[in-house]
Amino acid sequence: MKFDPKRRLYLDDRNRVISPRQVRKYIDEYIVHEQQLVAKAAQKLVAGSSRPAEFFSFMQSKITGWHSIAGTIAYGGEEQMNAVRWGRINERIFSELNYLADFESEVEASFTAVNMLANKVAIAVAKQFPDAQAEIRQRLARALFTAPPSEAAMIAKQSVIEVVGAELPISVGPEAGFLIGGTIEPRAEMYPNAIWTTHEMEMLERERDNGVTLGRRICEQDGASCDECVDAATDEFVPLDDLAEIGSLQCLNNCRCEFEFSVDGTEFATSELFRGVIGGQEAYGGSVELE
Repeated sequence: MKFDPKRRLYLDDRNRVISPRQVRKYIDEYIVHEQQLVAKAAQKLVAGSSRPAEFFSFMQSKITGWHSIAGTIAYGGEEQMNAVRWGRINERIFSELNYLADFESEVEASFTAVNMLANKVAIAVAKQFPDAQAEIRQRLARALFTAPPSEAAMIAKQSVIEVVGAELPISVGPEAGFLIGGTIEPRAEMYPNAIWTTHEMEMLERERDNGVTLGRRICEQDGASCDECVDAATDEFVPLDDLAEIGSLQCLNNCRCEFEFSVDGTEFATSELFRGVIGGQEAYGGSVELE
């Protein structure tokens, strides 16, 4: 794949133009593929076969790679990159990593709450059923990993019944409010969606660098767009500064709207091929590869 900056088109190895529809398909498939990898990692975390530090190290690496690649291709490849453009991309990476740090803090608090609740209930049950303490702790911890706060007390009571065959008064306390286990996987799967956001926003910056001043937002046509995206879409071309950023509206990084630009009376869309091996960021903070 190579970029023709004069025609603003991407070409394959035989110099054939890659259609926007095919490019969009590549991007969507890539996002889905990455969501599947993230989901598997999140499932291991919730199942207890990996620890938060391991999962979030994986996510940090993924986020850095996704946005480095998305931005590099948006600008037209390594030869189009410079310190300013890498700086923009790294700002997006740092922003996503800050969100991830908050997510990690919530997960760690949730795991701590699970252990505290399981221990509290096990100790309470041990007063009447001392031999059941270990099994209660293990069973309840496993069940609470995916429990919403509102169901913690019910799950605790049911776990006790299953182990000792008796219903006992159980109090879970305020620790239940920290439980988020059931939301870890869907929240993690949201992060790859930001690939599209970076792709489109860095495209806009590329065109701004090239002196383009007019653009418009194009809304998805399949009914999946949020109301704010529908309202933000325009038929006419407007100054780039007047365009709502992709990812800034109601659907956040679930957005799949795109930009079109007007250059010397010629309109063109920003969809492009989204795969390749990218390097060359060493001078600005590292390098990434996508096989």
